[in-house]
Amino acid sequence: MRYEPNYRSQFFWDSEGRPGIEDLFNFLKTNTGGSRIPRNRLSKLINVELAIGAVAVAIACVIIYVTSKSVLLTLVLGMVSVFYAMGIAALVGLIIARTKFATNYTETVSAKCIGISISGMTDHRQLLKTPVFKYSYGGRNYIAFDGKWSNFHDAFPEIGGDWEIDVNPDDPEDIRWQPGKSTAKFIVIWGVASILFASMMMWVCTQDEDFMAACKADGGTRIETSAER
Repeated sequence: MRYEPNYRSQFFWDSEGRPGIEDLFNFLKTNTGGSRIPRNRLSKLINVELAIGAVAVAIACVIIYVTSKSVLLTLVLGMVSVFYAMGIAALVGLIIARTKFATNYTETVSAKCIGISISGMTDHRQLLKTPVFKYSYGGRNYIAFDGKWSNFHDAFPEIGGDWEIDVNPDDPEDIRWQPGKSTAKFIVIWGVASILFASMMMWVCTQDEDFMAACKADGGTRIETSAER
């Protein structure tokens, strides 16, 4: 991803040492508003999934309320719908990322780390950062970064030091500076757990006679419990 130093609210650190809280505060104080950082394909996919999920949950809540007239039932099943949406979005997003967004970084080149792009700090004062590289490929010079900010690295380039990076030959500004850490297992576990939790919550609610009685008293349509069947 091409690095543009004039992106507003993007902190670029190009000297030795570690920026402190005062550095970040002063930077953010003078660089507020405007476009922040470039969005990659994955971040755009996440935004689309969030929008679709929000619309789906809103539609589900409207349908539940119209059919049941119960605010209590709408709130509970609306929360269930949120977990369903999160689980499905995680699994679908993983499939899309592994198929449509799969990239082959087949060319390895020597690059120089010219600075660090920082998107902020965690609650534990850990920097969310990614290195910015200058390198040559195919007779042209590039300045790029991978657009993935993290505070978890096995090793990190020194500013001014050399580092081997992998380049996508179809898009030389698409780089990878460290072997990709697979998060597929975590995403699958998160997606499946969210769906199972939502299903369990729905089952418990529909089997609880007191809850269904409260929904009926709230104006909801009577739903038979297992005991009544």
